[in-house]
Amino acid sequence: MALELKFKISKNADCNTFVFEQNTGAYDVTTNPTGWQPSELSTHEDSYVTITNVTDSIEYDLIEVTSTDVVGDTTNLTYADLIVKGTALAIGTEQIVDGVYCFEYKILLPGTSTIVSTTNYFMSLCALECQLKKLAVKYATNTSSCSPCEDTLLNTFVEAMALYDVLKFSFRCGNFTDFKKILTNLQELLTILDCSNC
Repeated sequence: MALELKFKISKNADCNTFVFEQNTGAYDVTTNPTGWQPSELSTHEDSYVTITNVTDSIEYDLIEVTSTDVVGDTTNLTYADLIVKGTALAIGTEQIVDGVYCFEYKILLPGTSTIVSTTNYFMSLCALECQLKKLAVKYATNTSSCSPCEDTLLNTFVEAMALYDVLKFSFRCGNFTDFKKILTNLQELLTILDCSNC
């Protein structure tokens, strides 16, 4: 059977690095018939990953990676080092910007001009999740006797969590247009929340 590239994406705890994990594995006629043949692994060319921020329609320059048949082998892709395609500038943002990212892993097989590729999507919501945690703590620790303020906090928290659930559902369904609209609405909701004048 033909080679099928397998990988998954995660992020580190500081939310400033994507972790690219290779899971193609070595060829085995019984357990992994689409794994790396020794000849393919030793002679393939142009092994790289391209990343696109689907939410903001930003494509980054390709990143060369060393392909391996070791399942679980990882490569860290530091977000701040990504170069916007067509420019010479790194994005300069330390933390991964909220949104959906498309990762495409490609290799060129020797002598055939055959490109093998596979694509995975990854959702990162670090800033948004941090805001939601702050909102939850703010509501849980609110000791004000100001009932309208408490109602506003509760209503905002319920609305924000509902939008957050719908946002994750939109990602799983691959509906990135709705994802962007919901993300924008949720970010605006959390930005305008102000109960200090209660």
